[in-house]
Amino acid sequence: MTIAADGHRPVDNWAQGTPPSPAPEAFRTTRPKIVSQQEAVPGYKSLQRTRPARRPRIIVGESAETPRPVSAAAASFGTREHLEVVIDQDDRTAVPDPTEFPWRHICSLHIESQGGRHYVGTGWFIGPSTLMTAGHCVYLHDDGGWPKSVVVTPALNGTVQPYGQAIATRFHSTEGWTQRRDTNCDYGALQLNDPDAHFGDLPGWFAFGALDDANLKTNLANIAGYPADLDRASRLYFHSRLVTSVSASKLFYDIDTYGGQSGSPIFFTIGDERVAVGVHTTGSSTSNSGTRITDEVAQNMRLWRTATSAPTLKAVGGTANG
Repeated sequence: MTIAADGHRPVDNWAQGTPPSPAPEAFRTTRPKIVSQQEAVPGYKSLQRTRPARRPRIIVGESAETPRPVSAAAASFGTREHLEVVIDQDDRTAVPDPTEFPWRHICSLHIESQGGRHYVGTGWFIGPSTLMTAGHCVYLHDDGGWPKSVVVTPALNGTVQPYGQAIATRFHSTEGWTQRRDTNCDYGALQLNDPDAHFGDLPGWFAFGALDDANLKTNLANIAGYPADLDRASRLYFHSRLVTSVSASKLFYDIDTYGGQSGSPIFFTIGDERVAVGVHTTGSSTSNSGTRITDEVAQNMRLWRTATSAPTLKAVGGTANG
């Protein structure tokens, strides 16, 4: 499907007249705790470049007393199977210490819809107060559109919140996603409230770039997020494999994911940097997929990164890289 020329036109809830909700008292930004700045990356697995075809493993059964959290994808795509899948053997690995680089750039999202329902997703910093995520985490087509609020917890590790929490009530996405539910434009961002009390430089943020097809298919891709089927979306899990194919607007891979990891960064290790090249969104019975960071996507990311809690957006310049 070819993206319409205006599909990437940026939109946000404040510009569209949706007033921000006050932050719940229990989730007002807490003072962050200084953590180790150790730059070691734990536990990357070696890549098996030749492997047999992998079949989806359907995860079924859960206690009625403790139902698993609901992925934000359900509020736009329904409850059909294979929104995001674990393919054959589950190769996801828990991150031992999410405060290490680059894991501390990644956040758990707890999303409250306009109707008061709650969903989970994943986001990642692209600046000190701006997080990137899937469009369907910030615009819920079947549950009121823009959320009421999103609670952001960087480096969540079970019950440990090393940086505290913050609230977001300003959201950005694209005209293609919000008006046409175009999955080619399924990406967005959220802005932390209270710019004087956000996390500052402590968690840090990802670089990002629009890479060509050859580089996208030859670098090892990593996805890390908060899956709802493991630890109730309270621990960070990752998996790494090559991208299997690309299109003009999407990346396809058999990296294991599950609901709740919507919005996770798809990132490469390039030299000493961790560079985001896509946003994980959905899947099918044979593969998972995400929105590719193209020049149009990167332009919106730079725009959103300079937005503040004031309702006026400012255009920015810059290169294709974050």
